[in-house]
Amino acid sequence: MKHGKTLLGSLLGGVMMAGCIVVPDHPRVPDGSQRPVTEVARLTGERQCERGGETLLYQQRRLEAAGVPVLASTCGTDGRMYPAVCGGATGHLGIFTIPAGRTQAAEAAGFVPLSAYPDAQRTVCR
Repeated sequence: MKHGKTLLGSLLGGVMMAGCIVVPDHPRVPDGSQRPVTEVARLTGERQCERGGETLLYQQRRLEAAGVPVLASTCGTDGRMYPAVCGGATGHLGIFTIPAGRTQAAEAAGFVPLSAYPDAQRTVCR
């Protein structure tokens, strides 16, 4: 047991000695390259107790039709709480990683920077 504590202490000490973690201004592209990228999002329009809303694939095609290459995509929520009522909003989002230089084109297509949803959380797409 002493060995386990020593190992954990060494690991924690190493992390503490590092001082801080450097986070890049832009997220990395999934392939690990250093190209500057950003994330944009769009509400799906899905309503409680109803089927419908925009699918992730539909949103991706909307971006691509606007000349915005999609490097990665995932589902998410805006992080807000909604009253449980049929027809009410769900807060479901499509979240997309795009080249940083294509943000204006994405905004023209109806997407906003993910930072517009400060409480957004990634979720498993269903």
